Amino acid sequence: MNKNLTMIIGLIAIVLVIAGIYGFSRADNIQEKPSTDIQRPVVRIPTPDFGTSVIAIVAEKKGFFEQEGITVEKVGAIQSSVVKTVLASGDIDVILGWHTDTVIKSRLSGMDFKIIAAGSDATRDHPHMSATVLENSTIRSAKDLKGKKIGVSVILNEGCMYYSLADYLKTGGLTVNDVELVTMPDSQQWQALKQGLIDVGILHAPYSGIAVNTGGRRLFTDYDTMNGAVSLVISSDRVIKEKPAALKGFVSAIAKAEDWTNAHPDEADKIISEELALDPLTSRYMDRRVWVGHGLMTDGIVQKWIDIMVKYGNLKEGEIKISDVYTNEFNPYK
Repeated sequence: MNKNLTMIIGLIAIVLVIAGIYGFSRADNIQEKPSTDIQRPVVRIPTPDFGTSVIAIVAEKKGFFEQEGITVEKVGAIQSSVVKTVLASGDIDVILGWHTDTVIKSRLSGMDFKIIAAGSDATRDHPHMSATVLENSTIRSAKDLKGKKIGVSVILNEGCMYYSLADYLKTGGLTVNDVELVTMPDSQQWQALKQGLIDVGILHAPYSGIAVNTGGRRLFTDYDTMNGAVSLVISSDRVIKEKPAALKGFVSAIAKAEDWTNAHPDEADKIISEELALDPLTSRYMDRRVWVGHGLMTDGIVQKWIDIMVKYGNLKEGEIKISDVYTNEFNPYK
């Protein structure tokens, strides 16, 4: 009886030891593999709608954000007129699609915005923005624009629309004060042109394509006037300090998406059309973007905007250093 009891006690002891080892092993595994959802860096952006923000759609759908181990939180559409205020308030971390002069003006006014990657480029065949008229319009040159109504998505004395229009008007001896600016979304301008509500529409991709392919004519583009208005990915010094890992993942994913889109434009167009639920006509004729290789910023991109701002009296020579305006520190291709 004592022998049997001893065997039983021995077996129980062995079971308890095995259970303890298994338990510790489970505990170790739990500690070694924490929840990725909790630890994933988060980048908050406006919900991509059109223009150069569409590169975030490609980055998401192609899995580049996932590859970089970050979560991109889309906070909803934000009007262009207030998006800078939202970035300054800390409610978002990144803006996609603004230009260098916006960053320069913001820094001079006390905001800590900084460019962290280049976005869309511009070529003759694929400009950043197009000023469009009806094919049979009598408007053929800058001097014909005096007193005319020009559609713009937002009225600001900055950005591609303002400087490209100002440069074009200058060739006809006119200024922005000689025309009437009418605010309306890019998506509505072609219809407004056909109805005679405006005389010129200043359109960005993808909406500029439908106009020039269904009865419209490009009057001028940013490539004609400014030799291209490169768009940007913008953050702030505060976010750079607080979220370096998140920004590194975000910039890496955007750079991959830009290179992939340049190599696969048709597939990228399809992804963008489906995500934005573009109507069939816009999808068929959508203007596409070309993107700066690897999303790398250069001094030349900044200097171009400094020169035009000085030209129109919106900046003094030497008032800002190029090195204060952008950084490539988060770009793996630097």
